[in-house]
Amino acid sequence: MSEIPEQTLEDGAYFELTPMYHSLILVDMFDMCNLCRAYPKQVPIKLTHLIEGYILKMLNFMQLISHNDHGVSYFND
Repeated sequence: MSEIPEQTLEDGAYFELTPMYHSLILVDMFDMCNLCRAYPKQVPIKLTHLIEGYILKMLNFMQLISHNDHGVSYFND
């Protein structure tokens, strides 16, 4: 649980600072969120809320760095 806040910056960017890594980690976060929701009795609610909060931050950042056509920017990749 401590790695998510450590590897995600305050603005929602993934610490590697590349759009490609950011989008890959965001997909992983969605997978983890789906697992948390599928197995609520096995996963602490605190972890589920943490993941959901970071997904929102990461989506906002992704929108900021995307082109107007919603394509991914390619810098540092």
